Amino acid sequence: MVVHNDARPKRLIPRYPFSQEVGLHGAGISARSYPARDVSTGGFFLATDDAFELFTDVELAVGLPSGERVSLRARIVHLLTPDKARGVGVPAGIGVQFEGLNDQQLVQVRTLVAWARANDSRARIARKVPGADLSALQNQPMLSYLFDHIDGQRDPEALAEELGIEAGSVERMQRELIKLALIDLISASGQAPASQSPAAPTPSAASARSEVKPASLPPKQAEELTAIEQRIARGNFYLALDVSEAASADQIRARFQALSEELRGWSSKPADMARIERVQNQLREAFGVLSSPQKRAEYDQYLMRGRELAQAEAERVKRAANDQSKGRASQVHERVSVPQPPAAAVRARTAQKPRPTGAQAAAEQAPLGAAAQILLQAEQAHAAGKLAEAGKHLQLLTAMTFDDAKIRARVAQLRTLVSRALAVDFEKQAAYEEKQQRWALAARSWLRVAEGRPKDSLPLQRAALAQMQVPGVDLKQPLELAKRAVELSDGDPEAHRTLARVYVAAGMQANARRELELAQRCVAPTDEEAGKEAAAKAKSERGLFKRLLGREAPN
Repeated sequence: MVVHNDARPKRLIPRYPFSQEVGLHGAGISARSYPARDVSTGGFFLATDDAFELFTDVELAVGLPSGERVSLRARIVHLLTPDKARGVGVPAGIGVQFEGLNDQQLVQVRTLVAWARANDSRARIARKVPGADLSALQNQPMLSYLFDHIDGQRDPEALAEELGIEAGSVERMQRELIKLALIDLISASGQAPASQSPAAPTPSAASARSEVKPASLPPKQAEELTAIEQRIARGNFYLALDVSEAASADQIRARFQALSEELRGWSSKPADMARIERVQNQLREAFGVLSSPQKRAEYDQYLMRGRELAQAEAERVKRAANDQSKGRASQVHERVSVPQPPAAAVRARTAQKPRPTGAQAAAEQAPLGAAAQILLQAEQAHAAGKLAEAGKHLQLLTAMTFDDAKIRARVAQLRTLVSRALAVDFEKQAAYEEKQQRWALAARSWLRVAEGRPKDSLPLQRAALAQMQVPGVDLKQPLELAKRAVELSDGDPEAHRTLARVYVAAGMQANARRELELAQRCVAPTDEEAGKEAAAKAKSERGLFKRLLGREAPN
């Protein structure tokens, strides 16, 4: 059996439901067929309770829509054990990633995925709800941008291709629009399924409304409770309590007390009580933050940073889409004159010089290409301390392709400077998100910190640990981040401990044991004080070893 412990598995998305038996065999693995749950251009997820080793090379036998059966090389990159599967309510299985495909096999895989996508019965196509209240989109530029392009015909992948953003981002924004009751989801046949498979739990607006409007509550109370739940779903504590961000502490307290009093005694039925109690707990959480001056100040800063980043991203996407529709992307391939740095450009405009002639005049009068113009705007914004605006221009440049080596070098240099400056804000954002247990957001913020600190292992460690807290997370990316953190750590025992935690979560006990043993050997005392510190660390390591692996650490 060939095992690759240093593999860097790729992300296997988007996935589509696929019900077919797939044959699998390998070195030391008997040939057997397993039912596939989904397929992507990266690989399959196969349902099985059998035990496999992570990163094992295998051969797959797959049937194509034409009836032809082909053999594909693959690697096991994900293990969902029966215990973990029961915890998330899905079948156990393995994720296999295609490896070493030739051109013909790539075409065959794409054909198979296209067939699965065309036959996808899940409700994934967004359509607008007639007569919906659009006022909720006033302060949501990204949601508004997506909402404008929803036509009831395209799935998230098709929308993502048109808008120039990731399909996962489109799906997340669609879920937000569903919470706001602005859209619902239908299948390719135009139906909104009443129930969906656990393997593809995509909620529809119709099902969401049926959950929040039980017949047991009087109509007026049901309507008021639904309105409160919709405000809470928007993820803003001020909206949850229905107060302005400028409200005083007394106004916030009075509003919270009024809501609590209103909800109290509405119903004695178990289903209603559970729903009302959930709402009360969420309102108490919002009041707990806004009633504390320190917590409220931190939350206000968090909202402000989030809005600035969201606004910059919305402007970037809109500008990229406009440029693409106007055909301006082709301009980046033409020869351009490289602009001077901002300070030099200002001096050049203000200095009195003789009128240029000949080739020099022609060069100065040549129009700048799109890439050079955007780069100049980014440099000027950075020089003025407008980091969000500079980041917006850099994001737009990332979506472009151009051949000028000097411009590429300047873009890379400016991206490093902006990322380093923004890392401070993203670190504050990540720390607050961790405190609020918003793990997916915290992981994303820590990754932005890592962009600004490419030689620091700590942001990668924190990103890996945050990702592990996300329910149903695929452990491939936390594993990759933790390995990169160890490579950068220069003997930091905490990096080895982080990697050990990921290994334990992935069921790789031997690898976890190795990392904990390395962590124990990382501290070498050079004097009495260091010796005491090393002894304390060793004791801590032994406790961690026992908690994670259920046995005493070796001496």
